[in-house]
Amino acid sequence: MGNNLEDKVILVTGASKGIGYATSLKLAELGAKLVIASRNLNDLEKTGSEIEKIGPKPLIIPTDITKSNDVNNLFNAIIKKFGKLDGAFNNSGILENSSLLHNIDEVEFWNVIKTNIYGTWLCMKKEITIMLENSNGSIVNCSSINGIKGNPNYSIYSASKHAIIGLTKSAAISYAKNSIRINAIAPGPTETNMMNQIDQSNKNKKDKIINWIPMKRYGTPNEVADSVIWLLSGDSKYITGTVVSIDGGIGAS
Repeated sequence: MGNNLEDKVILVTGASKGIGYATSLKLAELGAKLVIASRNLNDLEKTGSEIEKIGPKPLIIPTDITKSNDVNNLFNAIIKKFGKLDGAFNNSGILENSSLLHNIDEVEFWNVIKTNIYGTWLCMKKEITIMLENSNGSIVNCSSINGIKGNPNYSIYSASKHAIIGLTKSAAISYAKNSIRINAIAPGPTETNMMNQIDQSNKNKKDKIINWIPMKRYGTPNEVADSVIWLLSGDSKYITGTVVSIDGGIGAS
């Protein structure tokens, strides 16, 4: 799987932790030329050091995807170094504090919307513009099981992840004729820092979530990364506008 990704230029946002980190390492093993981005330079450099042990040295660009100047700098750097972009995994995202909708303040609302929707849109806009030059490319956006099902304690996060699916499907239709494929993943509960934040909101939360999952366990970042790599690669060349659920059977239940 993914053996046609060697020497492909691929961007991963949110690359310093969790699913983005796991995906970056797997792409490096396959010989991809990586561009890794996130807000925290120290964490990015640690990821870069791990990548260099197994693959080509990555281009490291600290980026806040809610700031258009940062995003412009990121894609200008990609063009300057590589002159093209073959694939992108738009993985950056944040979660509000657990709360019912009427208790969420405007600052928290806009922080989630700006990162998860606006930031994803900004990156897609740049990615598609570059990919149109060669009429080729694959984009994978990170949604969530909460982009398919509602979540009463994280309503803004859920709304933002629903919106990512809308962006994905709409753009997939628009650019299919240009051989640019755009898909999304919808992970269920996965062993990441974000999931730990949810678990810590209630001492019995994790047991309740596991009982809700048909496979009775959380997924791992590596398991999610496998699906991202498949969607980025030519192994999925007739797939666009699709949402791949990686959720241990939650969506079917």
